Amino acid sequence: MFHLIDFHKIPPGGYYFHEDFEKDGRKKRKVFQTTPEAGTLAARITNFRKANSLPRADVMSALEDLESFTIARLPVGNRWTHDTEVPFTQLVAAAYGPNCRTCGFTSPPT
Repeated sequence: MFHLIDFHKIPPGGYYFHEDFEKDGRKKRKVFQTTPEAGTLAARITNFRKANSLPRADVMSALEDLESFTIARLPVGNRWTHDTEVPFTQLVAAAYGPNCRTCGFTSPPT
């Protein structure tokens, strides 16, 4: 499965996201502006989803959706993605560490 090589490497165009949703029976699109930090954008996506009672309203889901969106818009054979069987949660932990606060979790004191 393809994943981003590193959430700290900024892909061409930075990180941005389009959220398609339905409200009052009408299809809408929320466009999130470009940011160089994937975790910050994932938090914004999460806040929007929670405020609008949309599914996948947690940071890990938003980060996973952001990654999928970013991979889909990049050209095939690019230098920002790689094919790996490493689980998504391990990739996030490796990128942000145990105390990143992106998902709201901090490791207990030792």
